[in-house]
Amino acid sequence: MSDDGQSTVIASPRQDAETFLASVPPVYLEPVVVLQIRNKGRTQVSITDAAVELPDRSSYRRRDYAPNVQLPHRLQEHDELSWYIPASEIVAVAEARGWPLPIRVRGVVRLGTGKPKASRMIKVGPLNR
Repeated sequence: MSDDGQSTVIASPRQDAETFLASVPPVYLEPVVVLQIRNKGRTQVSITDAAVELPDRSSYRRRDYAPNVQLPHRLQEHDELSWYIPASEIVAVAEARGWPLPIRVRGVVRLGTGKPKASRMIKVGPLNR
């Protein structure tokens, strides 16, 4: 906070723009489904797959979405990772299959051991376009 209490310094003059931008959470211009993947254990684990499980138990995944890391990805103990899937793509799949919106989905990750881990269910759609 500045001396006059009117502004806040969020980066030192020595910090370059790339380092600063890397520290700022991403901003999305479209709704996304975010899988928060946390390693709650005391040993590192590998994440080999991340997807959204659809109502018919099939999976939708998007590996090439810009902010996502390449899989497999190693998570150190107590580390976390966010995995993003555009909500519009999940809604498009639901509409193509004739499912009424909203649909209930859950995040599913597969560990290097082959063991799947699933999140609680959430509703996705319809979207304002």
